[in-house]
Amino acid sequence: MSVRVMFRLALASGVLFLTIALPAPAQGVFNETRPGVWGEVADEQGNPIPELTVKMARNVEGDPGGTVKTTKKGTFIFPKLELYETGYVLTLDSTEWYIRKYHIRTRRGTREIYQDDEGSLGPKSQDKLPIIRHRGANTGISLVVARIADYVAPAAAPGAPGVPGAAAPKRELTLAEKADEAVALGDYTGAIDLLNQALAEKPNDPDLTWSKATYMAKSGDTQGAIREGSRVIQAAPDRTGIRLQMAGWMAERGQLAAAIPLLEKERELQPESPAVAQALFEAYGEAGQADNAAKEVDRWLAIAPSAPEAMLAKADILNSKGDFAGAEEIFRKLAAADSKNADRMYYNAGVSIMNKKGVTNDDRKRAITAFEKSVETNPKYAKAWNQLGLAYLGLGDYAKAREAFKKFLELDSSSPEAVEARDLLKALPAR
Repeated sequence: MSVRVMFRLALASGVLFLTIALPAPAQGVFNETRPGVWGEVADEQGNPIPELTVKMARNVEGDPGGTVKTTKKGTFIFPKLELYETGYVLTLDSTEWYIRKYHIRTRRGTREIYQDDEGSLGPKSQDKLPIIRHRGANTGISLVVARIADYVAPAAAPGAPGVPGAAAPKRELTLAEKADEAVALGDYTGAIDLLNQALAEKPNDPDLTWSKATYMAKSGDTQGAIREGSRVIQAAPDRTGIRLQMAGWMAERGQLAAAIPLLEKERELQPESPAVAQALFEAYGEAGQADNAAKEVDRWLAIAPSAPEAMLAKADILNSKGDFAGAEEIFRKLAAADSKNADRMYYNAGVSIMNKKGVTNDDRKRAITAFEKSVETNPKYAKAWNQLGLAYLGLGDYAKAREAFKKFLELDSSSPEAVEARDLLKALPAR
């Protein structure tokens, strides 16, 4: 029995955990319950940097943008930033500090990860910081900064133009640091070559191997990334997060079910991780292990009782088992908690009612209430208008059924459901 049923598809949410990356050093900023754009700034030792001016401007020429200063804890917030389609440019107003590493993550609503970018920069590559795609309920930005005066550039050849001999750098960047610089400029092939050189000197180094794995994945070589991830596990079997990310890569290759052993081990290492529970639920579902998927959802809800993804997964399972009343209750709770997706939640609640055996007129009236709330929230939600028409038809209210079907056909004139709606309209009594 598959746990992936039509109700989950109605949300267009997809497999969420695939975009989860390994955590950046600072994680407090990635809190999906807080609206706005939140950020934190620390040095490479993890010390917060206060009184640093952060500027965000719309990604359009001439926009003046706005600035805020970091707090004593190194945090900042742009709480009322509009959802600008082409995103925002972030810069530091500082002659002392530059962004060394970054991690930017945006969620659409409180579920789907819309953007997840991380990498390293040098003082002269600050313009390579990705555009902030603030298109959801919250955006988290974690910045690691370093002093410009302490930056160590690659060693220049003696007598190179514009490089006096007396100004030679104290040391050359390590191969790993050079790989970071290459990635900042988008040169993943060069970065991987540099890491191969470093691994020739330290063949079992898990950090170097994992960097290589992540860069291979970003370059599109997920098979190679999985292979290198396995080497990391051999070298550091208790390291957390590795197996979870590998499962994501395996899912990209259509091999999520094969990741179950990895994820079960990750569950041992991180028993309170909702991300691991979600990944295992999806993996069990892909493998057709419905009972294990149901157990994993219950464990997931025990960890994160109000997580929308977990509640949706539970509703899916209840629907698949014929517990439509239980699924309806969850959808109504989600509709009340998330106004941005209330149209789909009310729609799913109504469908759950209509899917039960022996639907009564009282059931139809409850479903009509749900569908009406759906179209009230989103008047352009075609599927809800169609279901509303069907519910009124079952109740014998032909006038309202006709009105709902007409609304549906104004929004959708070509789907198979539209053909059926036209036939029903023709068959309806004149009054």
